[in-house]
Amino acid sequence: MTLFGCGMSEDERLARTPKNLSEAASELELVFADADSATKENAAIATQALRERNYDKAVVSIMYIRNQDNLTFEQGMILRNSMVTLQQDLIRAAEDGDPKAIKANVLLRQMK
Repeated sequence: MTLFGCGMSEDERLARTPKNLSEAASELELVFADADSATKENAAIATQALRERNYDKAVVSIMYIRNQDNLTFEQGMILRNSMVTLQQDLIRAAEDGDPKAIKANVLLRQMK
């Protein structure tokens, strides 16, 4: 199955981590478009937080969604991939001394 005219199969899309936070946000937005209202609302919060680099809010929202029992395989994979991208961005930002990223890294460790 080819998605969005990009020549990428669904398996390839699910196995690949987003290149940046904006792409991660777009993937989350897409995969949770038909989710239940509470999950969809948290996905919207997460996508906005990712786009704005509001690290704390992104971490909390993604972790909340991750703990839902009703996720599809596709949602779980996209959520995982988005979290990997977020963690990579957090590491880079923390290494550059961003206090918000450092705080979000601590929060993420506490929530795991």
